[in-house]
Amino acid sequence: MNAAGNGSRTSSRREGRRAERREAILDVAERAFLRNGYAHTTMSSIAVQLGGSKSTLWAYFSTKEELFTAILLRTAHQLRTRLQAVIVVDACFETNLRRFCHQYISLMCSPESIAAHRLIVAETTRFPNLGKMFFEHALGAARQVLIQMVAGAIHEQIVAPQDPSVAAELLRSLCYGRCFQQLIFGLCDTVSDDEIVQDINVAIATFLRATAPAIRLERPFRDLRK
Repeated sequence: MNAAGNGSRTSSRREGRRAERREAILDVAERAFLRNGYAHTTMSSIAVQLGGSKSTLWAYFSTKEELFTAILLRTAHQLRTRLQAVIVVDACFETNLRRFCHQYISLMCSPESIAAHRLIVAETTRFPNLGKMFFEHALGAARQVLIQMVAGAIHEQIVAPQDPSVAAELLRSLCYGRCFQQLIFGLCDTVSDDEIVQDINVAIATFLRATAPAIRLERPFRDLRK
């Protein structure tokens, strides 16, 4: 029993060290990609920055695309976790929309996010799969959280019956407002929380108007001009 227990603990420590090493590789690789771009970042240069051999790096990731995909998957998981954390179960739909939009716009306007968007746009012409992976994994994480929220609102008749994925994509697109546009094109270096709130107000008002259930009149229309 003791031998078995020791073996289990040894295996757990080994797995823990491997997981830590993998995270360290992803951290170094992510900084390298954002700094140098996808085309100019090589497995060899990442291995040098890690202080190990290429064989050690390849023991975790066999190709640069596999490594980049792992970074996107980690980003997607982190984004999904942070967005889900702001949703309050008993809160009304509009309150949760506001909390979601504030978190999402703030994250998208962060220096890391702006750098990632610029990287993907710059490299997608030469490496089309990068854009597809970024859209499916990183941006898809926000879309999945929104789909769940919108589906619940449709069930409660707060939002008109429709495909929740289409409605979710509408709101996600509305979040890329003035703040994100100013940052992505280098018109400013930072945005204030007040500016983010302005974008939130526009996004939510537009979304709610576009997805509002049809109004059913309980009595015949009366011309108010008479």
